[in-house]
Amino acid sequence: MANTLGRVGVGVAALSAVLLLGCDAGGGDGAVARAGEHELSSTQMAGWFVIGESIPLRRDLAERVAHRWVDYTLFADRIAAGDSLLDSTTVLDAMWPEVYERLVALYHEQLVADRIPSDSAAIDSVYAAGDYRLIWHILVRSQPMMPAADKEAARARAEALRVRLVAGEPWEVVNAANEDPGAQQQGGSLGVIARGVTVPEFEVVAFMLEPGELSQVTASQFGYHIIRRPGLEEVRAEFSDALPQLLVEQMDLAILQDVDSRWNLEARSSAPSVMREAAAAPLRAIDSDEVIASYRGGRFTAADFVRWLAALPPQMQGRIEAAGDDQLEELATGLTRNELLVREAKEAGVHVSDEEYATLRERLRGEVQTVRTALGLDSVLAVQTVRTALGLDSVLAGVETPGERRARVHDAVAAYIVELMSGGGDGVMVPVFLAGGLRSDERWDVWDRGLDQALERAQLLRMEAAPPDTGVTAPGPASDSVAGPGGQE
Repeated sequence: MANTLGRVGVGVAALSAVLLLGCDAGGGDGAVARAGEHELSSTQMAGWFVIGESIPLRRDLAERVAHRWVDYTLFADRIAAGDSLLDSTTVLDAMWPEVYERLVALYHEQLVADRIPSDSAAIDSVYAAGDYRLIWHILVRSQPMMPAADKEAARARAEALRVRLVAGEPWEVVNAANEDPGAQQQGGSLGVIARGVTVPEFEVVAFMLEPGELSQVTASQFGYHIIRRPGLEEVRAEFSDALPQLLVEQMDLAILQDVDSRWNLEARSSAPSVMREAAAAPLRAIDSDEVIASYRGGRFTAADFVRWLAALPPQMQGRIEAAGDDQLEELATGLTRNELLVREAKEAGVHVSDEEYATLRERLRGEVQTVRTALGLDSVLAVQTVRTALGLDSVLAGVETPGERRARVHDAVAAYIVELMSGGGDGVMVPVFLAGGLRSDERWDVWDRGLDQALERAQLLRMEAAPPDTGVTAPGPASDSVAGPGGQE
């Protein structure tokens, strides 16, 4: 059975590697960023930009480098402290898009499970009620702009086909003349339909028929129809198979509308402008409390939107700026509704299975190991690993303090960033939602003043290192497009 509600309004299988980070306006002289007990100085960042001499001295790139440093540093500190980052809370938080999707899917199954008729008596009752009808038809095509004589000829052919059916000729024989190819291949069946699915002229007649009844020739924009509502015994299997999906789709609409009503969910009129600003500068919206939508007892903010933005498909992210206000208000409502559905699912006791959790944990394990390897943390911490394995910690106490160990991994982070800046590569990122969890557990900042100082110093250092101007232009094209930490420019 297809699950329209269980998709959480979004397909979350392929996640974007957007930096879901933030920025502060304070900071002391010379400091660009802080991560836990570490500070990144403007002098050190300026040196990185001198090493990466082809990288433009732009604020957005400097901001990106600073935020990448924060992520690496917080990650490395936790690894140095012996944290595997694979406890259940971290796994569920770091893999939340997949967790949310599964919770809503399970909640959806729970909501509809008891509402789908399955026994024969229930099927009989639904069929007799007539809100959902399995309809057959035979069509003789005509076009609105056809000459009147041609239309009359088409109607006459339809009338002749109806006469054959009334005279007792089998439906399957007459259906050979059906000019609706899709229905013709299905024995004339349009499947189970509800009101609002077909054109009005067709619907009026189809929903007047009793089981087993044949209509008069009925005109629509497509031509001339002979409509039949077969008796249940003729189509019991087809009706029983098709009904659940149709009911689920109808119930999904009702469930979603009920969530909006139950929670008094409403998107703010300012939502589109806030969403566009947040999508254009996610680094600065991570802590924003600007309200996009409100509901009973809570709010959906720009910070919440930026978190979801990283889980949306890349093609959807790129459409935020060009989307109309109505589309963005609908997106704001949908994302807020997703949050509320997950809350309801948890309150109903829904949770991922042990097998599903194990799969998510193994995926995160691989991603964590990729970052550990890229930063060189395993080799940096190898000495401590051997000491612990041999039981020498007490014997060698004082050889390396926790602070010294953090300093060594901090140096490894700096060395990796230097490698990226000098090579122009994008490098490995801390998984975006794991990074968000690390930031929620530790103090961190990125300061505008420090970024400006770093760029000014880098400019001076580059000028001092530049060769004298001889007035001769070197051959070859100049490039303003380089790869830097955080993405392709």
